[in-house]
Amino acid sequence: FIWEKDIMSFGKKLRSLREEKRLSQVELSKKLNVTSQALSQYELGKRIPDAIEEHTSELQSHTEISY
Repeated sequence: FIWEKDIMSFGKKLRSLREEKRLSQVELSKKLNVTSQALSQYELGKRIPDAIEEHTSELQSHTEISY
């Protein structure tokens, strides 16, 4: 069970780190093997990755995010 505030927090952190690394949504989405539309929804807090554990290691390697 994931709280709405956690989804929003994840999205805000993801966007902030993506921008800090000066990556576009298209660039990061290609690195994560997701569509740019999906990445946009993650950042807006409308959706989270179906298999967040799968993407966590990829996110860490590309954005230094940690959970």
